[in-house]
Amino acid sequence: MSNKFAKIKLKLNSSQDEICDVPCICPHCGAIMAPQHIVNGAASHAGILYMLAIFVPNCCEKPFYVVYTRPNGSNKSKYTTHYPNKTPVVLPESLSFSPRFVEYYAQSNTAEQNGHLELASCGYRNALEMLVKDFAVIKLGESAESVSKKTLVQAIESYLPQPNLKNGADIVRILGNT
Repeated sequence: MSNKFAKIKLKLNSSQDEICDVPCICPHCGAIMAPQHIVNGAASHAGILYMLAIFVPNCCEKPFYVVYTRPNGSNKSKYTTHYPNKTPVVLPESLSFSPRFVEYYAQSNTAEQNGHLELASCGYRNALEMLVKDFAVIKLGESAESVSKKTLVQAIESYLPQPNLKNGADIVRILGNT
């Protein structure tokens, strides 16, 4: 899910309001939001004015920051980036039985968004292992001791009888091992 932008009126570093882009998907929780501008500051370097605006979304109320730039002599500010600059992972509620999976998956997704593909692939493989093993223990009632001794390929074979699940899990396992 890439971030979309809304146009809002801001008074960044002049007496006049200007129309600026602001993310409309919360970088913390992934909800569609209407952020409230609370404060901004500015500094100039090498002929460019850098402005930092702080917003509070109406969803989770965790502040985020947006950087705008304006070349000297220009009266138009340009969106540069925002922090945190990630797309949050929103997984189905049905996976909440495995908090370890949710955490591994979210970390792997962050690694992928930052271009760390080898790290992400290993993380996704570990997330899959957590999901399959937690499924076996929590949903199928298998003993944690016997499940923990299985390799991922053994766990997939034992606990995912449907061919489409088994094939998909094997693909993730193989890619995560390379």
